Amino acid sequence: MRLQDKAYESLLVITVGLVVLHLWLGHEALLYASVAVGGLGLVSARLRWWIVYLWGQLALGLGYVNSRVLLTVVFYMMLVPIALLRRWMTRQSSKTEKPSSYFQERTHVYSAKDFINPW
Repeated sequence: MRLQDKAYESLLVITVGLVVLHLWLGHEALLYASVAVGGLGLVSARLRWWIVYLWGQLALGLGYVNSRVLLTVVFYMMLVPIALLRRWMTRQSSKTEKPSSYFQERTHVYSAKDFINPW
């Protein structure tokens, strides 16, 4: 797909999105903005480029902020309570006696037969 076709596609998405918002919210300004964006984008290639460029920058900014907000919400609403519950539960079992070492001494004499089939 050519770059110019992508610009028209983006312009169409913006225009239809504004019309849908107008139908959903009922604000007349959204309908006028839709007509203005669509009309200006069709009339001038330079304005079309600027509209698509600003739309892309808005999307990048929203993606940057939204990812930080969503990751923060997931961290503090899900992971921190799970970690606190785990810490609380393991603190109960930490009072059991633990051995001083887990080392086990093995008294095995290796022979040539041990190396024939190691797995």
